[in-house]
Amino acid sequence: MSASVTLSVVVATTQPWPAIRECVTLLRPQITAADTELIVADGTAAETGLPPEECHNMRRLAHPGASVFALRAAGLAAARGAIVAFTEDHCRPRQNWCQHIIASHDAHPDADAIGGAVVNGSTARLIDCANFGLTFAPFVPPIDASLTDRAPAVANASYKRRVLPNALTAPGWLEFTLNEHLLTRGRIAFDDRLVVEHVQEHGFLNTFAAHFHNGRTTTGLVAAPLAGRERRQRARQHLAHLPRLLRQTVDALRATGGLAGWQRACVPLLAGLIACHGMGMLVGLAAGPGKSPTHLR
Repeated sequence: MSASVTLSVVVATTQPWPAIRECVTLLRPQITAADTELIVADGTAAETGLPPEECHNMRRLAHPGASVFALRAAGLAAARGAIVAFTEDHCRPRQNWCQHIIASHDAHPDADAIGGAVVNGSTARLIDCANFGLTFAPFVPPIDASLTDRAPAVANASYKRRVLPNALTAPGWLEFTLNEHLLTRGRIAFDDRLVVEHVQEHGFLNTFAAHFHNGRTTTGLVAAPLAGRERRQRARQHLAHLPRLLRQTVDALRATGGLAGWQRACVPLLAGLIACHGMGMLVGLAAGPGKSPTHLR
């Protein structure tokens, strides 16, 4: 596919309007001020993710009932940009986010992907802070590259066209296959000038459920082609990684200003969320993703 715009921004939503309103409102002036398009992949049953009015340089893709992974795959296939960026419907991109993405890719010509910074927009309750910390602690600015051995979060990630396919990919290919490929080959750069604010509140029990579904999705979407022996090997690797994940999260939180106050109080919650994530991974390896992808935003 030949690029016809400089930047495509893809946002998937499975929630009815106005769940995505803040994200779209913040992106609208950016996509009209640059050679940029916004693609909203709408998975709501009645195509209610966006209001009926049109927006300049914005396209809606309707895929009722699709998971966010399938929606992002559809958005990627439709994107026309030389750079394709992703964020989430519950994120607030900062001013000039789009322009900073373009400038960052110009400044890092050898990087195939660039990950940005993510800050927490849900700080009222410890469970929300733990939820954020487990997923995004390595990406809180200033990003410490020595602690970032994870692929960029889909809440703030962008890719050069040269590493993207020209056809529809399987759900999860972007998040789990491409990211792992680029990470192991050192093809990812990080730039904490690119900032989005992550706003997400599941409630106490639903946060634990969300991390179970996240874990099951993570392994379930890639487990199908694996033989039994490979699945058992993956299971051992994932179990061994869980304590390390807790240490890495705590280290990343400490690097953002010391492990004190709410950060210290979050550690038991982090351990519980990691345990749920691990159980989900094992179920995903044994039984596939099931309906877990549809529980994630």
